[in-house]
Amino acid sequence: MCHSILLYGAPIWRCATETEAYIRQAEAVHRRACLRVISGRPHVSYDATYVIAGVPPLALLADERARIYQRRPEDVKEEERRETLRRWQDRWDRAPKGRWTHRLIPKITEWVERGHGEVGYYLTQLLSGHGYFKSHSQRYDNTLSALCPACPSTIENAEHVFFRCPRFQEERERLQQVLQEEIEPENITRLMLMTAGKWLAPCKGNRDVFKFTESCLVYRTFISQNFCYPLGRWWRRHHDAKTSWWLEVRYSFRRIHTRFNS
Repeated sequence: MCHSILLYGAPIWRCATETEAYIRQAEAVHRRACLRVISGRPHVSYDATYVIAGVPPLALLADERARIYQRRPEDVKEEERRETLRRWQDRWDRAPKGRWTHRLIPKITEWVERGHGEVGYYLTQLLSGHGYFKSHSQRYDNTLSALCPACPSTIENAEHVFFRCPRFQEERERLQQVLQEEIEPENITRLMLMTAGKWLAPCKGNRDVFKFTESCLVYRTFISQNFCYPLGRWWRRHHDAKTSWWLEVRYSFRRIHTRFNS
């Protein structure tokens, strides 16, 4: 639906995509739709958003529509889509941003033409590098430290959390048993694309790991602002303490506190 509206009359206005100001206005809407698809954060770069969503940039799609229109009545949609993917790959290889995503997804065609797997909130955090990591949170709050609490000399980012951090060694070993190969940033998507089962395994492990880092960030924020216990007293005073929300928060904090101090 989004493409049918945005690309209406594309063969006519395609030349306008050569003007940066014009195409940026249209791409802002297109990118917002792609972010909805992948449940991504608004800070993810344009190029990385398109690749993770598996949707070519709007300018390339408009150019493709124009080429198909010029070659009518031939059935050249598949041929022109191949040309679009080739141009998109060239653009992706030269893009200055989204280098972490490029490291995970270097070949666009393999990713776009996969026969299984959906991208969700936690998988997008791994693929984009934007999530509940201290290095990312520090960009918006410079009072926070970017260092990993378990590895004081190492920055806590997506690569460290998912592939290196000893806090999640157990989850990592379970995942490697399923994939039957040691995971690295350079091979994780290749392994996921093999079968539907191998796609789901990293998604589950990734969700468990990132849900924990998300809870840790909330926990640290509450503690640093002396906010945790007043919130608990307020909630118990105004609501039923047995509600599922409060029980979940209380359980998460207890689990995090135990893991931090074990």
